Amino acid sequence: MTEQTISLERLEETINVFGSFDENIRIIEHEMGVTVVSRDSMLKVAGEDPEGVMYAVKAIENLMTLASKGETINEQNVRYIVQLVREGKEGQIVQLAGDVICVTAKGKPIKAKTLGQKKYVEAIKNNVVTLGIGPAGTGKTYLAVAAAVSSEDPVYQYSGYLMGYIHLSNALYRADPERWAEIRGLLPEEAAADLRYHSAYWAQFEGLTAKVSTAVYDNALRSYGQTAGIQSYGTVVDLLVAYY
Repeated sequence: MTEQTISLERLEETINVFGSFDENIRIIEHEMGVTVVSRDSMLKVAGEDPEGVMYAVKAIENLMTLASKGETINEQNVRYIVQLVREGKEGQIVQLAGDVICVTAKGKPIKAKTLGQKKYVEAIKNNVVTLGIGPAGTGKTYLAVAAAVSSEDPVYQYSGYLMGYIHLSNALYRADPERWAEIRGLLPEEAAADLRYHSAYWAQFEGLTAKVSTAVYDNALRSYGQTAGIQSYGTVVDLLVAYY
């Protein structure tokens, strides 16, 4: 049996890392094959595998560091931190703190949650054109919209709002065509013209080829673990609604 201890300095950070009913610590215990026990101002991490204990300690310490910088700790970033520790990338974890892209209407900060997202956002800020390639549900469109609307460049801002409108209005059209038409009628003619151009551009790709490519891509996404397939791209609509 291998044991290591961690000193707990601030109660609020410890509560943040542990999560409701210790759910975050339970994830680490399960993933690393260890037990974590709190005693006064110390955490005792124990397990049969020395490597598992070492990884668990590194994961907890890095979560403590993020918590001390004001980051909210949840299941998603606990599992991501565990992954980074196993890959020997714990030195990069501190980069996940800070760098707020924008703040939602409800006061919630929007920021990169993974190293890949952080590089993506930096590329958007530093380049005129950025191509984001990756599985559905990884935040590509949402982060691009957030970065655009928070830009000081009015052209970028407009492109961000227009892209957000396209995703939201497409979802609204499927649910309530009459309400969609009512809102569409409120748009300035310049924006309506851009939307007509956008629709005309993509219309040229409709047909058998589009159906076949959609089916192939849908199967590919499912093979990558996206159970909803191509429909998972609708996640951006949920995020945009939550934004406002």
